[in-house]
Amino acid sequence: MGKLDGKVAIITGGSGGIGSAAAKLFAAEGGRVILVDLDADALQGTIADIGPEQAASVVADVTDAAQTQAYVAAAVERFGGVDIALLNAGIEGKVTP
Repeated sequence: MGKLDGKVAIITGGSGGIGSAAAKLFAAEGGRVILVDLDADALQGTIADIGPEQAASVVADVTDAAQTQAYVAAAVERFGGVDIALLNAGIEGKVTP
């Protein structure tokens, strides 16, 4: 029995780095995940690593309210609700002192 059995997570920025690693960990702990990103190909790679029983993806721009509503609705439709939101999407700008 995993720590996240029966839980559903939305993970934005889910196609790589922290988002992908978190999705794999959540799934290993029994959770189901909706991965959100603009990179459809990378999302499919993470879905393949986890398995379609526990993971699904939505290509969306998290800065668009309608698209945000759509991926939340997709999580509810596919897995019955949302328990966790890991809002990880973002692009780092120029780093200066």
